[in-house]
Parts: sequence; C-alpha cells; structure tokens
Amino acid sequence: MTASEKYDSKVTMKQKLVDIKTIRLKFGFTQEDLARKLGLALSTVSKWEQGVSSPSRLAWEKLEKLMKKGGKKKK
Repeated sequence: MTASEKYDSKVTMKQKLVDIKTIRLKFGFTQEDLARKLGLALSTVSKWEQGVSSPSRLAWEKLEKLMKKGGKKKK
C-alpha cells in the first residue's frame, strides 16, 4: 500500500495528523527539517500537526517520495 493510498478519504483527519508527526519523528526530523525537505513553511507543518489544516495531495506525494528515500538528511 502506498502512502497516497493510505491517506485516502477513509482515513480520519486525526489519524493523518498523528501519522505526520510519527513519520517526522521516525526520521528524526524537526518540524523545520520536514518543512525544508518538502519545500514548505515551518508553520505549514505545525498547522498539520495541530489539526488547523491538512496536507494537500501534492504535499502527501512529496512526503511519500521522502519516505521512499528513507528520509535522509542532507549534510
């Protein structure tokens, strides 16, 4: 199952938000790290985790690509 399939409309918003934070922590990223990797503002990632907003389809696709790479940090 791909990340985009996992995050379809059947998954609740709360599950998505927990997954974002879980994914971020699994790769050892701060919110700022994840935002940079996805080309987004820090506030965007923060809002996702707080439930203020949710990721777009494009953001989920970028997150899926990052997970496939193993979330490697640039040095």
